[in-house]
Amino acid sequence: MEGFYEYYNPTRIIFSQEGLRELGKYIVKHVGGNLALVLLDKKTFLGCKGLVDELLDSLRTSGLEYVVFDDLPLNPSLGDIERVIDVFRRSYADLLLGFGNWNAVTTAKNVAAAISLGGSPTRIITGYERIGSTIPVVIVPSAHGNGLEVSGYTMLESRGRIHFIYSQALYPKLAVYDPRITLKTPLNIAVLSVVEALANALSALVSANSNPMSNLYARAALETVLSNHKLLLEKPDNIGVRGELLWASMLAGKAFDLTGPSLVHVLAHTIAFMYGDLYPGRVTASLLPSWIQYVLPRATNKNLLARILKVNIEEIPRRIIEILEEMKAYTRLSDLGITGDEIIRVLERLDESSRMDAKNILEASV
Repeated sequence: MEGFYEYYNPTRIIFSQEGLRELGKYIVKHVGGNLALVLLDKKTFLGCKGLVDELLDSLRTSGLEYVVFDDLPLNPSLGDIERVIDVFRRSYADLLLGFGNWNAVTTAKNVAAAISLGGSPTRIITGYERIGSTIPVVIVPSAHGNGLEVSGYTMLESRGRIHFIYSQALYPKLAVYDPRITLKTPLNIAVLSVVEALANALSALVSANSNPMSNLYARAALETVLSNHKLLLEKPDNIGVRGELLWASMLAGKAFDLTGPSLVHVLAHTIAFMYGDLYPGRVTASLLPSWIQYVLPRATNKNLLARILKVNIEEIPRRIIEILEEMKAYTRLSDLGITGDEIIRVLERLDESSRMDAKNILEASV
């Protein structure tokens, strides 16, 4: 192997069917702290009180106090982050615990970053290079999707624009994966979370920033998704299948961490924020085939991707559609109520340098 590669990922990963029950012990042993601000993705759990009780019981029996914030919207705004910062300060918490999907993950990270920069989340965008040591962050994912729990990236929206930001200070101290949790996640959200893992793996493989380490993670993630995506619908209560897909999400998250976000990530979250109640994975499913077709000619690893998908290079976009259809996840943007007239509004929220590429992808996705 030639070249120079540097890899840094300090997040401790625990993967266990006892993960939620033992969470408090893991925090005491590996993280420390006395009082946790627990951020709940209530929309994902949809009233599944048993899981929340199990998490809080685990904290309590380990001697940890907690304050619960369970009012996270699907797509948190700067205002939502400011509300959480206010609760954090008034509670005198010394630990942030995100329990749920990407909104719980990014909110925990953004609060930690904002506190490090003096308390204003707007400073994260321009001052991310000055983020120092942060409040410890612990993440317990509820679905097999976004992968940010093992990444130094966070994402936030400001004035209609989506910003992906990286800092070595933004890696969570601990990520605990418990496949039992995903059994309680609504099946439609579980499927869309797999779409997000698929997008992370594909993005890493075709990225200009790809390297042998990212390829290793992305290939393993994609092969695991391909072996289990249909089984998720056929055997939704099979904890083995859920565990495999949760593992794939972690691998894809590590690949994403090494290569960074692509235009499909920016577009999906931009549209999700514009429409408020749209799950980013649903938008990703609409964009993925057109995006891969557009980037494929200049993709770094298109031959490798073709081998993993077991098709010819020119058949890759069609195979991506087939995978999405097999998960009953494929839609056009028009099916989500987004027509050609809306493309201009989306483009206005993007950097000028990416608008032409975005326009081509969006027009092909409608």
